[in-house]
Amino acid sequence: QTYTKTNPKTGEPYTGRTSGTGTPFQNVAKRDSNHAMNKKGFLPAKLDKSSTNKDAIRGREQQLIEKNGGAKSKGGTSGNAINGISPKNKKKAKYMEEAKNEFGN
Repeated sequence: QTYTKTNPKTGEPYTGRTSGTGTPFQNVAKRDSNHAMNKKGFLPAKLDKSSTNKDAIRGREQQLIEKNGGAKSKGGTSGNAINGISPKNKKKAKYMEEAKNEFGN
């Protein structure tokens, strides 16, 4: 699953991914229960997408980081400090293609 969290003071969106054996909503709630961004004022996580295709989920997380302004490490404005997928990752194109095929842009 992919999820988003928003900081109401800064407007920054944060994107993450998780998995588990519960329902998509349960998996996101479990991940969110001790999330580091909670202490930084981010609201509870909201489910974005769910899939059994882990490559598509990995790509979707990166799609959202880019859509929401990019990672701070690259001069971006999202709540994410780093990209979900390193630009040096040899599988990045595959992850992004899987996400596009499953979820669109």
